[in-house]
Amino acid sequence: MVQSCHDRDRIVIFVLGWLGLGIGTVVLGLFGVWK
Repeated sequence: MVQSCHDRDRIVIFVLGWLGLGIGTVVLGLFGVWK
């Protein structure tokens, strides 16, 4: 398990990417409602 740190970084980036997509869709939805 030498690359555990690298795998952890990859998982963190993957999760942050999905969170960003979720927040982006929510923000776009709210803007659509406000417009």
